[in-house]
Amino acid sequence: TSPSTDVEKVSERTRPEELLALWNRYAEQSRGNGLPGLYSAEDLTQDRRKKCLQRLAESELGWHEEAMRRLAASRFACGGGPPKVEGQKPWRATLDWYVSNETNSVKAHEGRYDA
Repeated sequence: TSPSTDVEKVSERTRPEELLALWNRYAEQSRGNGLPGLYSAEDLTQDRRKKCLQRLAESELGWHEEAMRRLAASRFACGGGPPKVEGQKPWRATLDWYVSNETNSVKAHEGRYDA
């Protein structure tokens, strides 16, 4: 099947709003560990919607839930790592980062950010 057909099938099963809600649930939970936590996402822009559909075409919602759970428990993804540049805030994971390409979610799911 073509990628556009896959995205159309996903939109019938799981809506991008569900992925956004899941991300925000884990972003909220991630703030309980004394770190800033994952960044929340408010708006489902056209670009975010498109990228969420692409990620949902690759993996089902439960798979993403496991990846997000791992990120929410990660000191590094929640702002506990060293800043890239002295004087700047440490990196924190965002929904845009998570959905930007197929590898970020896979790395999260594989535990690359576990700490």
